[in-house]
Amino acid sequence: MKLESINSFLNNSGLHTFYPTSLPKLEAGSVVSMAGGTVERGGVYEVYLRIVTYETHPSISDDKAHEIRKYLYENLKGAFFNGKKVLNVITDTPEPLPIGEENGVYSVSWNYTILEG
Repeated sequence: MKLESINSFLNNSGLHTFYPTSLPKLEAGSVVSMAGGTVERGGVYEVYLRIVTYETHPSISDDKAHEIRKYLYENLKGAFFNGKKVLNVITDTPEPLPIGEENGVYSVSWNYTILEG
């Protein structure tokens, strides 16, 4: 899975504006990044995905993170990226992790493990 592919997939959801790696300026939106993965084992790869969601209120950023998670769980499993099928999507924590506030923009982070093969 390539960063550009998952970013495009998420932007097509209509949930939020997604940017690869960083926000162009501090505003509402989500940043998608990959934190590595594993080599193939039995035809399966693990990809580590991080989505940081920025909004104007802490509850809005939390709610938006839940909407993104729901979209990933319902639409990413079974999708194909670069010839590999997404087998499972797993959140690494039960809830998004609050990061804080900067200039009136609140952010939360949710990490995912994506299995593809």
